[in-house]
Amino acid sequence: MNTDTLSAGEAVPQQRTIQLDRVAAYFQRRALAAENDCLLLAAEVRDLVGIVSQLQEQVSRLQQPAEEGGE
Repeated sequence: MNTDTLSAGEAVPQQRTIQLDRVAAYFQRRALAAENDCLLLAAEVRDLVGIVSQLQEQVSRLQQPAEEGGE
């Protein structure tokens, strides 16, 4: 490419655009990875809430006979 026909203002933005595209792509990948991590954590929290609920029900059932026997 003949740079004599381009002004300095025309040549520099193209380089900056390429660099900015790389930076934007990097941050987009990071944002998508963070979103994916959030979704995985939310699913894990839902699973743990379900487990805690089941354990609370088991504790409640186990405490009922003890309370009835103590009366």
